[in-house]
Amino acid sequence: MPPVTLPTVFTYVPHTWDYIDKFARWHGAPFAESRALSNGLSTITGHRDKFKILAERATFLIPEIIEERQILDQRGYSSGVKAREFAGIFETLVCELYSCLDGLRNTIHAIYRDVRGVQKKSTEKLFKNAVASKYGEGFPSEIDEWLKAAYRDWFTGLRRLRVELTHGRVGTCSIQSDSCISYMHYGLGSTLNNNVFIIENIVDWINSHASHVNSLLNTICKFWFDQLEPREVIEMCGVHQG
Repeated sequence: MPPVTLPTVFTYVPHTWDYIDKFARWHGAPFAESRALSNGLSTITGHRDKFKILAERATFLIPEIIEERQILDQRGYSSGVKAREFAGIFETLVCELYSCLDGLRNTIHAIYRDVRGVQKKSTEKLFKNAVASKYGEGFPSEIDEWLKAAYRDWFTGLRRLRVELTHGRVGTCSIQSDSCISYMHYGLGSTLNNNVFIIENIVDWINSHASHVNSLLNTICKFWFDQLEPREVIEMCGVHQG
């Protein structure tokens, strides 16, 4: 059997990369090269890629969940397998977004490790230390403000759900008659709501939080990217009939 050859595949497509990809690929002076820096950036890009793969699978599942709901309406019973699969993917997506922030924490520590308040043990403290003005001289005021805004606007909600999913119970999904997929988790809600936490539309919720996380990461990576000193790098353009 003759070897299979592939068409030309381009790998050097910088016009499609955002600042996360660009800084992860081209980081260098004035930032000291280190395994810690490379590992932190690889954590961000790796978990972000994993998020995209799982999100695509979740999108493919939606028609199957709708069909499962139709069977329930017609017969009064369905296995609920697809809804459980969707809930599992959704919860993993939440954890993947938080893992991207773990990578940000490690990257910041690799760059500013000698600055007062910078640590790598807790992602929550990365944001809380900014809110409490605990970062010392040498920590960029821009990053400090971006972390404060994230903590105020969206971080705490993401962290609360991620902590419960990692260390506590899991939740369930159901699809409504209007094809909106909701999420319910016992133990996260208030006692006024029978201790039930509900997200009415989890597709909108996860898309919104993915946008928040990506925006923060891109903003900080652009801040670093703009400081890079000019240098030559060698890039492979692609593979032809590989």
